[in-house]
Amino acid sequence: YSLPGPLYQVTAQNVVRTGTLQDINGDGILDFSKALRNEDSGQSDFTVYLGSAQGFTAQPGYQLPGQLFWQINGQTLDSGILQDLNGDGLPDYSRATVLAATGEQILEIYKNTGSGFVSTGTSLPGPVYTISGTTELETGLVRDINGDGIADYSPATVNADNGQSDLKVYLGQTPDFTYSYAFDLPGQMLWQVNGQILDSGVLVDVNGDGIADYSRATRLESTGEQLLDLYLGTGNGFVDAGYDLPGPTYSILNNTSYTQGLLTNWNQDGTTRYSRATEWVGSGTSDLTVYLGSGTGFVAAGYDLPKAMFRVLDTGTYANAVYQDINGDGLTDFVDSVCVMQAGGVLTNCSLGVSLAAGPFSDLLSTITNGFDGSTEISYAPLTSDIYTAATGVQYPMREASGAYIAVSDYTNSDGRGNSYGYGMSYAGALSDVLGYGWIGFASVTKVQQADGRKSVANYDQTYPYYGLVTSSETRNANGDLLIGTTFQYVDVSPQNLQNLKIHQPLRSNETITHYTSNNPVYSLEKAYDYDGYGNITITSDLGDPKTTDDDFYKCVRYLNDTGTGRYGYPLQDKVTR
Repeated sequence: YSLPGPLYQVTAQNVVRTGTLQDINGDGILDFSKALRNEDSGQSDFTVYLGSAQGFTAQPGYQLPGQLFWQINGQTLDSGILQDLNGDGLPDYSRATVLAATGEQILEIYKNTGSGFVSTGTSLPGPVYTISGTTELETGLVRDINGDGIADYSPATVNADNGQSDLKVYLGQTPDFTYSYAFDLPGQMLWQVNGQILDSGVLVDVNGDGIADYSRATRLESTGEQLLDLYLGTGNGFVDAGYDLPGPTYSILNNTSYTQGLLTNWNQDGTTRYSRATEWVGSGTSDLTVYLGSGTGFVAAGYDLPKAMFRVLDTGTYANAVYQDINGDGLTDFVDSVCVMQAGGVLTNCSLGVSLAAGPFSDLLSTITNGFDGSTEISYAPLTSDIYTAATGVQYPMREASGAYIAVSDYTNSDGRGNSYGYGMSYAGALSDVLGYGWIGFASVTKVQQADGRKSVANYDQTYPYYGLVTSSETRNANGDLLIGTTFQYVDVSPQNLQNLKIHQPLRSNETITHYTSNNPVYSLEKAYDYDGYGNITITSDLGDPKTTDDDFYKCVRYLNDTGTGRYGYPLQDKVTR
């Protein structure tokens, strides 16, 4: 199947956006909308095309409230945002635009319901875009600044033309889509100089606490001044970190802001890495050093990037590579992606090589030791490797959850007396729920003793509300013969009125262990449990072998459950009987 329309259009002047491809209805599948108002033809198309495994289907009743792209006199301007503002996982809409000619501010917010948009009656505190004639300026940003998962707003602008600045941060509130002024950014993200908006500032979580930190991260080439001070976000403001970034991410020269640096989380460990990642072609020099970030500063990693991401020529700075996870192991790889375009559009002298990151995975537990000289050595692998078997037949709202997840691949226990015991691990059927429950877990986890090949498999429930509970397990020898099998059953003891509110307390109600010889069951042992309304075990039924009825015995317990004092589960009396 095909997209319902293009995302980009090549004009005589430049390449412009003419569509958006993103998950609009929150089902985890990409959708499409042209999101275009063509002022030249007087036509608009805000229809949402929902994506599925079979293609895209237009939803006439599901329309964006307005444009993201605005065509005027042959020019296409950004004029609208489609992003989650209230933290419910659905992208909401605002035009987020001020028209400089009239001063009109179009800032109303529309909530996405998953099948349409409704007006909230509230507005953004200010614009993201300012339209003047056929020129569009970015004059604000919408993103989570204080780390609460709700989008905030800041003009984040210093206007060098009129000497004014507005660095206020307005924190977003949910579910009412309101904003309140809380604090200021330490500096600008957007710098207006001679009528142009220059990127000059970063908001990135440097220390891994989940809150965005700030730095100008800018080098002024005219003076050589580097503005690298770092300020750590606290959730209610910023404090001086006491250390700087190792280098800039922006280089400003001749009224143009060039990207010359990379500040990002490269290996999924929650902390930030930095590299200038730049080659200065004229001088034949480069800076490819990688710096590892932490909560207290940056240190050189002792290795370089394989090649520059940015090349500085007399005509400007050009990106010629991509750093991202190519093979799904969670580590950032290098992709060379540059060609020379000849007359007629022919591409020559292409460099398209891929360099995979060698690891290791950062910040994972590798060794455990105890006071008796015993130790455990742990190794890891991504779910894209052969330790994982993907789920099949997965249906919405579940999603198969393979990818850049790291899991234990094997471990070795050493007893300190020269004996070692190794185990290999494998996994199957990982699921995640796109409607809010997130990671559901594996369908099964297998452990194999490397010495004799004995294998233990634990199977897990993947239905609500029993996520992650073991439903059965089995142990087999190296030949595959079944030795022991165990089954478990559960009951939700939460009162029905609480279950109606999606408050659940699943507890084990029955367990059966069966022993086998030559794959044939020899005997079984069964237990059953009854509970009171507070989750206390009131009766334990030890039924022994179900085939034999004269070996059963029962333990009964009476509890104090005092709703007045909040004291629950205090045993008052117990009795054992046959």
